[in-house]
Amino acid sequence: MERTILQSLPAVPFEYCEYKTVKVYNNAHISYQKHHYSVPYQYIGHSLKLKIYGKKIQVWHQDCMLCGHGTLNKVPGGYTTVIDHLPEHSTTHGEWNSQRYLKWARHIGPNVHLVVENMFSDGPE
Repeated sequence: MERTILQSLPAVPFEYCEYKTVKVYNNAHISYQKHHYSVPYQYIGHSLKLKIYGKKIQVWHQDCMLCGHGTLNKVPGGYTTVIDHLPEHSTTHGEWNSQRYLKWARHIGPNVHLVVENMFSDGPE
């Protein structure tokens, strides 16, 4: 009797999500669970809505989805960056390598430089 009024199941299965408001940093990244994800640089300084799923996040501005990132196996303090999200001649995002850290350490002081240099070598000499 009810068969004629039943509707078919949705094509996409239901997936639970949570929402959070985040602010875009000056380096065109937002932070979620201590990991940094890039967003288009045009939104620097804006508050955006983060839609959080089990294995991914989506970044929304009003009713427009800006981007999405996977969240599995992300290291706290790490960066997930899409180069297209950064300004063309960006100086806020450089290569994160030993030379950059050594330059930073040298700026702090000679002892900090020695510690960081030892960290990048095979061990203390």
